Amino acid sequence: MKFFKIISAAFLVSCAPQGQGKDAGKVSASNSSSEDNNNQDLIMSDLLTAFWNVENLFDFEDDAKTRDNDFLPDGKYNWTESKYYQKLDRIAQVMNDFGDELPHLMGLVEVENFKVLEDLVKHDDIRKAGYKILHKESKDQRGIDVAVLYNPNYLSLIEFEFLDIDSHSDKSLFSRDILYAGFKQADGSVLHSFTNHWPSRRNGWKETEHKRLAAAKTLKSKLNDIKLTNPDAQILISGDFNDYPDNKSLFEVIGAKSIKDKSADLINLAFELDKDNLGTITYDGDWGMFDMFIVSKSLLNKTSWDVKKSEMKIFKEDYLLYYDKKHQQNQPSRFQGNRFYGGYSDHLAIYLHLEKK
Repeated sequence: MKFFKIISAAFLVSCAPQGQGKDAGKVSASNSSSEDNNNQDLIMSDLLTAFWNVENLFDFEDDAKTRDNDFLPDGKYNWTESKYYQKLDRIAQVMNDFGDELPHLMGLVEVENFKVLEDLVKHDDIRKAGYKILHKESKDQRGIDVAVLYNPNYLSLIEFEFLDIDSHSDKSLFSRDILYAGFKQADGSVLHSFTNHWPSRRNGWKETEHKRLAAAKTLKSKLNDIKLTNPDAQILISGDFNDYPDNKSLFEVIGAKSIKDKSADLINLAFELDKDNLGTITYDGDWGMFDMFIVSKSLLNKTSWDVKKSEMKIFKEDYLLYYDKKHQQNQPSRFQGNRFYGGYSDHLAIYLHLEKK
């Protein structure tokens, strides 16, 4: 059964495109070049995009505004400096192993703050990418946020916005915003990117469904705005949706369908993987497909960009897994659950190639 369930402040960009609305978030540079590549030629290349719920990337310092007490040296998880930097090592390792290059665009969720992202992009194994960061503190009471890393040699930021899912709820949901970013590409076209971490199923699927429907309606509203301006807009949606491809939020509200559905405007590249009982998480021995890429049909038209082989891939290397004797199968090896495991995350990462035509 399916279970219910951006460096330093000195380099903050002063002339980067601004987010829309109040307190829209931060953009930063990972080195002394604090502007996007607007006055230089962007590199024409295939784009490697990735998404990962990294599971509780917390620093080891107290933040009085969030419930981070478990992630302190004297907290429940004995969250020390050495464990924190080991966690960063794990994330950098995976980012290097997606392919021949580091991801050009990567969504990350379950990150505590801007600082942990600063530390990540400074990591020796990935600093060569020169990542810039998009981030905003969320209303999530645990203090976990949504962020994007992007390589300004390949993508130039035009605009960004943090979409508050409370806009489609009758009360505050204390959840993460949806991160929208528009990027200019080397050919002058725009890639519209959405990074999501929808409310969990912790208190039951039906009991929490209204929260994910609010997130879906918020996303749908922005998609409609974009399509009014350009019906053939290139759209890339990624995230941990805490729902399955055939749930109402994704299938009906967003209208994300299987690639086999020729009438669909949005294609959920996880749809067929889910039917094959593949997934990115496990619960009680069952694999679940909560992490997905959804793309507009314009990214499948083989004229400008093309989703290579129309495939979303799950990053499922052996080193990410452990053998669960109870269920007699390999499962994602957590870094930090009720005790220290030293793995990677309770979610597997996903990645996708956009091939330049």
